[in-house]
Amino acid sequence: VWRGGGGGLGWRQSMVEMVSGNPLVDAQFAEKHQRIPFEDFQKYRTVMDVDGNAWSERFNKLLCMNTPVIKVQPKFLNYLDFTATPHVHFIPAPLNETLINVVNWTLAPENEGAVLDIMYNARAWCREHMTTMHVMEDVVFQLAAYVELLDTGSPGWIDQIVDWRRKNSTTFGKLFPHIDQLR
Repeated sequence: VWRGGGGGLGWRQSMVEMVSGNPLVDAQFAEKHQRIPFEDFQKYRTVMDVDGNAWSERFNKLLCMNTPVIKVQPKFLNYLDFTATPHVHFIPAPLNETLINVVNWTLAPENEGAVLDIMYNARAWCREHMTTMHVMEDVVFQLAAYVELLDTGSPGWIDQIVDWRRKNSTTFGKLFPHIDQLR
């Protein structure tokens, strides 16, 4: 099953057209009467995920469900894409004529064990990566990596910020009252 908005610069439209007519796939643009409550995605044998105008915001949440996820080849990257692994946490699918083959493989009774293993791995990934503490640690790590990158490319940038703050201290001083301690 797939429901989503019409955004995606034709990406989603292409996916819907490729699977239309296949009785195993229910992929539609979500009009008010066709919406599926998010929790109800778990009632289906598999859920498809495809990027819209940016990365798919729901992909990480889908990995936490009791349903295997077919991820149509992403057009955009989400920072969690580097930790969720194809064929381990989700079933990757290209956006071409072989998309139906991936759906058929996922739904084939002889592949049920492999598909369930992928779903169990996804749920384990979710328990590790989708906690508040882990997301906060990731944010701090990303900010620290960014500071290191800034330092490498422009030594003395902190001094420039402190000087700017002294000249324009209203908002910046309220947001970063302890910037002088960084020196």
